[in-house]
Amino acid sequence: MAMHCETADEIIGKRAWIVQSCLRTDMMQTLTELNDQCLELMTLQARTRTTGLPLLLRDLPLMRQLAARTEFTAALSIPTLEEKAWRATEPHTPHPRKRIEAVAELNRAGIQTGVLVAPLMPGINDSPAQVEKLLAELGEAGARNVGGIGLHLRGEVRGIWFDWLSQYRPDLVPLYEELFEKGAYMPAAERKRLAGLVRGLERPARFRSTGDSKPQKAERPRRPRRPKPRARQEALF
Repeated sequence: MAMHCETADEIIGKRAWIVQSCLRTDMMQTLTELNDQCLELMTLQARTRTTGLPLLLRDLPLMRQLAARTEFTAALSIPTLEEKAWRATEPHTPHPRKRIEAVAELNRAGIQTGVLVAPLMPGINDSPAQVEKLLAELGEAGARNVGGIGLHLRGEVRGIWFDWLSQYRPDLVPLYEELFEKGAYMPAAERKRLAGLVRGLERPARFRSTGDSKPQKAERPRRPRRPKPRARQEALF
């Protein structure tokens, strides 16, 4: 443990970090003690903590220390509010509404917190109606930014995913075989479509879209033009 922390300390001193805390399952929650020590080290220089667990509220005092010393944000992953889709794809994880409550509480505590709508899975949680409902509730919770990321299947996850599809959604197997024919990631066009589900829907003005979007150049201010007189609609009768 000491060797790990010393190595982390040396690395942290060299550059800023995005801290991704992936404590989602009961098995991984046994590592919270290690997570605490790493968080304490991250008070030196940190930027963002990403997780799927409302459990991060327990670390609120440390996050306040981070926010006092440097720019710091938190982010939670919330793939859907649809009960059936959530239970099928993320069993034994915190309920999506609990995560939304955590977003609201963190923002109230002064920790800027956003959300990743991830993973987005074609045919499962990529319905515009599903995404729109989620974004509406995130706006009410005060989420500072929102982004969408498509599913990727690296390593052994690929086999696990296709086993799950074969058992629960055999109708989607041909689609996913085509989408992941060339590797762990979907084609760029499909990734762009999924990210666009989040960017393309109407969102509260306080949302800042994150993900695959490219930064846009600032436009030069234009001189205000005099309004042209509107053409009058002639009566039809």
